[in-house]
Amino acid sequence: MGFSRVLIANRGEIALRIMRSLRTLGIEASIIHGREDRTSLPVRWSDSAVQIYHDDPLASYLDVEAVVDAAKNVG
Repeated sequence: MGFSRVLIANRGEIALRIMRSLRTLGIEASIIHGREDRTSLPVRWSDSAVQIYHDDPLASYLDVEAVVDAAKNVG
């Protein structure tokens, strides 16, 4: 396989579904999150988490540069 880890740039139920599929395939799940989601189930279930904090809760997921940087940092 060409990769062993995937960065999930989503939240909630969608992130959990992606995570379950990745686990089935033996792939690590990293996730980005904003301040409000730091204790959410997807963040707690992930293999690693990257914080992207902004004043607007959704801005964490819309900051393309920060998401790309997070992907580079988690490998």
